[in-house]
Amino acid sequence: MKQKNDAPLFIFVEQIIHKKGWIEIPAHGSSMYPLIREGNICRFHQVQHKKIRKGDVILFHSSSGELIAHRLHTFVQQQDKELYLCKGDSNLGMDEPISFKQILGVLYSIRKTRKDILMTDLRIALWSKAMVTLPFLSRGVNRYLSRKKAQATRGTAI
Repeated sequence: MKQKNDAPLFIFVEQIIHKKGWIEIPAHGSSMYPLIREGNICRFHQVQHKKIRKGDVILFHSSSGELIAHRLHTFVQQQDKELYLCKGDSNLGMDEPISFKQILGVLYSIRKTRKDILMTDLRIALWSKAMVTLPFLSRGVNRYLSRKKAQATRGTAI
């Protein structure tokens, strides 16, 4: 899930999360498919450094200023800095490493067609664990989306 490159946008989002403790943002793109789909409303809560865990979907701003919500896969140490490596569930490669300063929030819930799904739901927790530990799942989701896109351009649906 990515939002357009707009530096003031992430500052605005950061201020809202700091003031209210949360923010709701509509999803764009397919990088977190099938968990998050275009138009789903994602609620992100303010996050504390030690509360972030592998498998969490975090909202962050990239070095180019884009707002991105991707799954945290691992932590790395680089020149005495702790960095975070994230990846969209349907993406094949990792995002650029980010620092804690770039993290704006952690996904709390997703509103899908009048139903809120909490990230604490057992099915979601299992999916999160699977996406981090079984990399072939991302390849499968990516292939499915590629076929779906190709068929849509030919005028047929899956």
